Amino acid sequence: EERRAKLISAIESNGYIPKSAKERIIGQLTQPKVPADVVARIESRMGG
Repeated sequence: EERRAKLISAIESNGYIPKSAKERIIGQLTQPKVPADVVARIESRMGG
């Protein structure tokens, strides 16, 4: 859950992501199961 919160925070604070994309990504992150490629892509872009 902490990892998920960090990902959501990173998406929300990113000024380069369009609002519609943010909503879609956050929607994915709030699901019980999140695709590993989504998590990996976000973490690689936040330097994690």
